[in-house]
Amino acid sequence: PHRTAMQDPVFAPYVIRWDLTPDSAPIATPTARLLPVRYADTLAMLKVFTRDEAKQGTSLLAWWKGEGAARVYEFHDDAMLMERATGDRSLLEYACNGRDDD
Repeated sequence: PHRTAMQDPVFAPYVIRWDLTPDSAPIATPTARLLPVRYADTLAMLKVFTRDEAKQGTSLLAWWKGEGAARVYEFHDDAMLMERATGDRSLLEYACNGRDDD
């Protein structure tokens, strides 16, 4: 596990709250910090919002329950734990191959 992510004050409260195991390096975007994690036996992504407007869609994503969107497992305050897209469903893979026309 990535020990520095477990000690990072941005991620630590949620890693503890949801009993997560970090399994890759953190990612920074203009609106959030992301941490690939394991949630029990499930690959997931912890997303901690750094801008208020970025978290506005969290409730809607949770309401969709994974239908046409990433499944939201947990959310609280400024963070969301969601399904991690991997393999041929990887968002990076989609973007790199020009399939990001959602």
